[in-house]
This record gives sequence, structure tokens and C-alpha cells, in this order.
Amino acid sequence: MIRQYIKAYRWSDMLAMARNNKADPEQCSDDFAGRLVVITGATSGIGYATARAYAGHGADLLCINRNAEKSRAVCEEMEREFGVRCRDIIADLSRLDDMHRVGRWLAQLDEPIDVLIHNAGTYLTRRVETTDGLDTVFAVNHLSSFVINNLILDKLRDQSCGRVLLVNSEAHRFAPWGLHLDDLNWRRHRYSGLRSYGSAKMAQLLAMIRFNELLDGSSVTINAVHPGAVRTESGKENGRLYRWYKNNILERNFRSSAISADALYYLGVSAEVEGISGRFFNLTTLENPAPPALDKAAAGELWEISRELGRLDDPQLPPCDLGSPVGSPEPLANRRDLRLIHHQDEHGDKRKNSRRRNPQAQPEEPHELRRQHLGFGVSIGDEPLDPVLRGDITSNPDQPGEEEQRERQREPTDLPDAAKNDAEHDTGRD
Repeated sequence: MIRQYIKAYRWSDMLAMARNNKADPEQCSDDFAGRLVVITGATSGIGYATARAYAGHGADLLCINRNAEKSRAVCEEMEREFGVRCRDIIADLSRLDDMHRVGRWLAQLDEPIDVLIHNAGTYLTRRVETTDGLDTVFAVNHLSSFVINNLILDKLRDQSCGRVLLVNSEAHRFAPWGLHLDDLNWRRHRYSGLRSYGSAKMAQLLAMIRFNELLDGSSVTINAVHPGAVRTESGKENGRLYRWYKNNILERNFRSSAISADALYYLGVSAEVEGISGRFFNLTTLENPAPPALDKAAAGELWEISRELGRLDDPQLPPCDLGSPVGSPEPLANRRDLRLIHHQDEHGDKRKNSRRRNPQAQPEEPHELRRQHLGFGVSIGDEPLDPVLRGDITSNPDQPGEEEQRERQREPTDLPDAAKNDAEHDTGRD
């Protein structure tokens, strides 16, 4: 592998990365009223700033968050401040069952997804397994977007337009010789935060190759973006020493997450990037990723492994009993596996004049035939889910579980130096 990739590295690419890291993103002031934007991990950091950016331009939001209380607060804030519709789905994207339920629920939407932003991620200095026996960093940063995109692929291909954005990272370069395809869960190789995070981001870029091929011929594009070296709440699950290092040294010269939001808005809306697909952006500048991220053979092998790990071909998965798609006349509140959280909506008439991106400019359907403009949150998941994931606000959403408490008592073993300041961007798992 080293011999295969080493000849492909170019000093010009590394110099471009250093130059682009200091640049400001392009700006887009275009209106986005009435469009649907789906964002994972929107309660803090980059996801929260991006949600505000889109809501500030009139977009309706569907936020996929882990923490029910924080998620409700964000939706209420968006509706109150910007007068848009905001819904939320409460799910833990480290869990396969939640990945599948989110993907199937999105596939049932009776409206197009104009922009889908996979922002949720995590950075851990020690290996932690999920309930499915997967490495948590790999599951959240790669497998969650992989599973969801697979489950909504037919919906996306049937749309007249749409954009999928993967919040990636320059840290994919910490997997300089590619992936351990025989050990994606780090059971046999030495684990470190940088190596696992870089590998997960590398996997996401490799998967983008195949998704781009499958979307070819449609009007939907998929791109990856490094969101800049910005201050976030990332890494809060790690030990005290790491948190001190991050807050006092690593992020001392980092910028505001507002630049990430500007970049993600530009890439989701601007006509300047219309039709560009399968590419890697540093903020809004096109950039060549590390050579292993362009390996089509590795991408094909990873695709099959990810489908197996993601149980996409598993007939034993529990059925997706999530009720009717949004906008269906059947009342969702009757379903026992849904907890509906109604968010007040006082702007139904405002959307009579909303428009969808449609190159054929089809006439807008009469208002009385359009979907009801009601905002609500959906808490999904079968037992056993912890009280927070079920939306039980009587519990303390910030109280760590036993496993997390044990992890917090350990000190991290791999602290990056200041030169590695873009190793983590934003987790947004809440």
C-alpha cells in the first residue's frame, strides 16, 4: 500500500491545503425559503451554526439529534427567531437500528430533500465499542451516513434536484496509506484518536466515490467538505487532560464555527457549484484529497464491507414501523412506537409562494393540495433505548452512563500537537 500511494503524493497538494486552511469561505446570499434541509447533529457547534444559517434564509429544517431536550430547544429557537418550520428526529447514530430507522423514515418523506448535511461525528482518544460491537468513531463518522444514504438512494434519484454534503475533514490525511480493510473496528491494530478519526473520514471519502457513481444521471450531487479549524464542543467525552489541552492550547487560535456554516450554505445553495459532484472542498475551495481517498478498488471493497457491517442486506433487521410518511393524512399520534412533540407553526400561509428547485419549472400545486405545515419531533427507537433517546425529559440528558463515566476517569494516551489542529472538526452527536 505504501508503495502504491507514495508516488501519488504531491507537495503542491499539501501546500494548497495549508493555504486553503487560512482562506475565508465564499459567501452566498441567495434565498432558500420553503426548501427542506436535513442536518444531523444540529444542537451545537457546526451543526447548530449551519441550522441557523439555513433558517436565516427561510429554509425548513429537519434535525436529527441525540439529545431530546437540546433538540427541542433548537427547534423552538429556529421557529421563534426565523419563522420557519423545524422538526426533529431523536436518534443515536452510533446504533445500527437508529441508523436504519432514520434512513427509512427519510425515505418515506413525501417532499424532496433539497439539502442533506451529514454533520454528526465523534472523536475519541480511546477505543469504545457500540452496542453493535463496532468502533464508535467508525460507526458515527462513516457508517451512519453510509447506511442512511443507501436507504434514501432511490428517493434521491427520483428527485428533480438535491445536494448531499458530507462534513469531512483534512484529518483524513492521518490515514496516509489507506484503510485496514481487514480491521475497520481496530481490534488488532493499535488504536489512537487521530488514526481512528482519520480512517473513518477516509472511509467516508471512499464511499463518496460509489455514491457519486450511483447518482450519476440524476440531478442530485454529493460532495465532501472540510469545515475549517473551528472551535466546537468536540471531544468532551474524553479525559480531563485532553479536554484541558484542547480548550487551552489546540483551539486557542481556532476560528468561529460561523465560517463552517457559511461554507455549508454556499455549497448547498450557490449556483456556482451546481452540477459539481464527487469532490472534496476545503471550506468552499476545491482541493485534491489524499491519494488513498481516490482509490476506486479500495472504495469497492470498502463498499461491500460497509454494507455487511451496516446490515443493509440483513433480513433479520426489525421492521421499520414508523407510521405514515410526513404529510400523509393518517394520524401519526396513534402509533405506539412514536412520541410526537408538537412545535407550534404559525406560518402555513407563508409557504403558498415557496418554490422548489426544478429545472422544468413545473407549476406549483394548489395550496390546499400541499402537505399540512405542522412542525413536530419524532422520538424513534425500540427497547432498549436509554431514557434520553426515548425523549424522557424527566431524566438528566447530561448525566453520563456507567461506561462513559469509566471512560472519563481514564486519561487519554494520544494528544496531538498543535500542528494537527484540524484533526477534529465537530462532533455534534447531540
